[in-house]
Amino acid sequence: MSFQWIFDKASNLSINKQPTVAQSVTRNNRVSAVVKGGDTYRFTVTMPAGLPYEENRSYIEAYEALGRYTVDPVSISQSYITGYRGVATNTTGWTAYVSATQPAKIHSISPVVTPTNGDKILAAGDYVQLGTGNTYTVVEDVVWPNSTATLHRNIHETGAVTLTLGSAVTWDVICTSMPAWNIFDYNLVNWQGEFVFYEVVR
Repeated sequence: MSFQWIFDKASNLSINKQPTVAQSVTRNNRVSAVVKGGDTYRFTVTMPAGLPYEENRSYIEAYEALGRYTVDPVSISQSYITGYRGVATNTTGWTAYVSATQPAKIHSISPVVTPTNGDKILAAGDYVQLGTGNTYTVVEDVVWPNSTATLHRNIHETGAVTLTLGSAVTWDVICTSMPAWNIFDYNLVNWQGEFVFYEVVR
């Protein structure tokens, strides 16, 4: 299970996808801001205290073997976090087209079952993975027959792509902070800090 076990067992999960921004404020309170990039996903995970060590030591060994230098794919399977919120009854087999001239948009979205005019095919906050590439967040509702979606950052993929939606999306991540763990009350384990993972852009 490796890093996936950490995401599955998390007692607290923070998702940050804001880019790095440089700001300055003049003496008359005029603000200047420049986006420096770095809008990759960052995940901060707190593990619950009190998991039985005997039952979980193999998982601890697996993620420690990956260390802070190995890239590993993870998903967030909890539907209340990543679940699809559009009205389509089938979310597999969708396709779209990515144009390099509009780097934050996907075009010609084609669900497997043709929607009715007025159907919300994608909802703001839905997660969309382009082919076997990166995962993005939909910025605003997409209502059919509109078939263009604005995503939260510039897109690395180009051309025709398949779409993976909702809880089925994945991220490649690398661990940048791996807390030590200790055993207490005979057979229980806790962690002395938080795990931090950064998306590795595909």
